[in-house]
Amino acid sequence: MTLDEGIENEIIQKTLLDAKELKQIFGKLIKAWRAGDSKALDKLANDDLRVYPEVYQKMLVGRNNNWFPKVKRFLKSAEKEFVLVGVAHLVSKDGLIEMLKSQGYKVQQL
Repeated sequence: MTLDEGIENEIIQKTLLDAKELKQIFGKLIKAWRAGDSKALDKLANDDLRVYPEVYQKMLVGRNNNWFPKVKRFLKSAEKEFVLVGVAHLVSKDGLIEMLKSQGYKVQQL
């Protein structure tokens, strides 16, 4: 996967600016996760990425579409599986949770 040409510097600069606020951002993410607030999680994890629609499509939507068949196979097996992804891949309208729900799976936060 490559970033879109012409916006690499902009993305790196934004990432470096966000790094200064990393502790605060993670605090908000943890608070939203514990509250089960998927809308806040989506906003915190994905809003900056949505500014770059092609990057959002590649990094989030494309990856989720690639992973989803594997996750479904895990759910059909008798084995217990542990799937670890970043929160951004779970909570958006394009996230794995919505994909599972659209296929009839019941998903709940523990």
